[in-house]
Amino acid sequence: MSAFAPQPEGTRKVAFHVHTNRSFDSLVQPGVLVRACLAQGVRTLCVTDHDTIDGALAVRSLAMTSSLQVIVGAEYKTDLGDVIGLFLHEEVKMRDALRVVRAIHAQGGIAILPHPFHAHPDGAELFQLVDAIEVFNGRCSLGENEKAFALATRLQKPMLVGSDAHFLSELSNATMRFSGDKQLLPADLLTRPRSWKGHSARPTTLRASQGVKGLKTRSPRLAASATLAVLKHAACEMLGMSDRYSTEGEWSLVSSRATTASK
Repeated sequence: MSAFAPQPEGTRKVAFHVHTNRSFDSLVQPGVLVRACLAQGVRTLCVTDHDTIDGALAVRSLAMTSSLQVIVGAEYKTDLGDVIGLFLHEEVKMRDALRVVRAIHAQGGIAILPHPFHAHPDGAELFQLVDAIEVFNGRCSLGENEKAFALATRLQKPMLVGSDAHFLSELSNATMRFSGDKQLLPADLLTRPRSWKGHSARPTTLRASQGVKGLKTRSPRLAASATLAVLKHAACEMLGMSDRYSTEGEWSLVSSRATTASK
């Protein structure tokens, strides 16, 4: 049974941190993503491909006549780790983290810290500058996500959760419900109350995206090692060996909480 009250009428289902085939490790086609979101009741989709807004622009164009709001974003690799920009109008070219955050703000966007304890070697200054923190990432470990939640709590930053979906099967691994059913503006992501549910991704899925990266970047060694890893983890899953977990949580300007459970 859920630890939280059922969602009332007038909420908006949001999917954050989703990739398309414009990322080097994803094969998801924009049109297929739009149809999947509509079928799953997603009303707002934040597309965040690696280092480009091209995928988000393509998805937004295809969703223009539907009920799906598409927020244009990207996940930029910087010298201090990844930074996500949302509500972007143009590409961010620099890769210095502090300049990336300033460039996002300069075009009216918001800067989000994804998976703060994964691939962020020394992010203390960056942690302070971002507008919000991803406290659950479907591809991160339980420990990494718990530390992310604690960080956002300590810094009093708005909390978001993301599936980090590279395959359609991951889309529902993390979704949020925002109060009210109006389209989201930048200020809404930083102020409107929300709840969430999340499930960690299957290990085979994580390795499969590395296989896609190997194929798209023409790296036979990476593709081969990823294939072996997929087979290994598939065998473990068949034997019931899994460290997957689920989470539920809530955030508002006055309180936040989260619970986790093993799957």
